[in-house]
Amino acid sequence: MVEDASEPSIGSVPMNNWPSTTQVLHDAGLYGDISRWTSKADREQPEEYACGTSRSRGTNVDGGCNLLLMKKNLDVAWCHKHESCCLPFLDGYKEFLRRHDVKLIDCAFEVVNKAERYVGHPDQVVMLDGVRATLDIKSGAMPAVTKFQLASYDSAQRSMGMPRTLRVGIQLSRGDFKPHYFTDPRDLDFWVIEVRHWWNKRSLGITFGEAELLSSTELKALAVLAEKREAA
Repeated sequence: MVEDASEPSIGSVPMNNWPSTTQVLHDAGLYGDISRWTSKADREQPEEYACGTSRSRGTNVDGGCNLLLMKKNLDVAWCHKHESCCLPFLDGYKEFLRRHDVKLIDCAFEVVNKAERYVGHPDQVVMLDGVRATLDIKSGAMPAVTKFQLASYDSAQRSMGMPRTLRVGIQLSRGDFKPHYFTDPRDLDFWVIEVRHWWNKRSLGITFGEAELLSSTELKALAVLAEKREAA
């Protein structure tokens, strides 16, 4: 799901033009074509299975998982409409709940990192087998960029005074699931570098989508030029 952070806010304080996690990663060229996120089996399914697009399917599956975690019933009409495209993945999430002790803390909420100036929207924060965890749910392949996505959510939560979380991607398949545990502390460092890079490019007037990812050397050179312009 692509987040819209055009008017993010926390309380009554506007955060105009702060990027979302997905915006930072997208502008860095780390998301790529969404078709790369889906498995070969998904791409070979007939159109009626696709539920419009992989993105819309992911949004529907996320919502269904939240309802299941909250122990709420899924609407019968909704289930009938999405029987082929979503229910097999929700069966996978049910299997995840069956095999693990999962207690909801929060879901589909906004986190804000004021120091680094970005917002994010974690899928779920739970107690997973007694450990506080941030979950990112994928109904298809688990893209490599997920580790940075989860790092951003954990960093934002800690900046808001929340405890550190275990970072886990839950890859749902038809009736089953596979957990991906992201434990490399360098993922957090990488994320901070990327979001600062995003702001550096913006401060230098570089239009996203029209320039390749700049190296640190190039950024330093541009920064020197910007300082010379200000001094003049």
